[in-house]
Amino acid sequence: MSNPMKAAAAAVLLTLATAAHADSLTADFTNLYGVEGPSGGTVTFTLNGDGTIAASLSSSVGHIICFGWDSPSPYGTFETDFSPAILRVAGWEDKFGSHSSGFQGYGDTAVETWTIGHPGDFTSVWQTLGGVYSPYDFFLMADDYQQRFANATPSAVPEPATSALLLAGLGVVGLRARHRRA
Repeated sequence: MSNPMKAAAAAVLLTLATAAHADSLTADFTNLYGVEGPSGGTVTFTLNGDGTIAASLSSSVGHIICFGWDSPSPYGTFETDFSPAILRVAGWEDKFGSHSSGFQGYGDTAVETWTIGHPGDFTSVWQTLGGVYSPYDFFLMADDYQQRFANATPSAVPEPATSALLLAGLGVVGLRARHRRA
């Protein structure tokens, strides 16, 4: 295979690999009252195919009492399908700012999952963040009544169908190179 063909094949494969990542973010609650410390849990937002966001929260320091995030809307974001059930949808405000979206739990679970938005609301999980109300993206209080904060980081999760396409493309490139050498 000539160098221009190799370069073109590599560019196509790189594009496919980049497209193979689901839109997801994760945050680790390592900030306790504004001071870095051990993790108190994690939150993950992943874009669903219908334009909603699948959210999951886990606490490693006790049952979840309150959770919130700094959404662009000062009035909060639509949330449904809580499992297990929550006490009420509510935000949180304190000396660290305002997290207008979120919920208060019953305090009987360390793991919560739910859905954010209506179908078609989002094309990226990052649209749920970007408020100007707090220096932190997320807030968590467990039944130890300690305030923990976190900022989001992107999560690169390969999608199985695109990963298979990438492997098939690599196989074709390898076969063509082998055929040309023979």
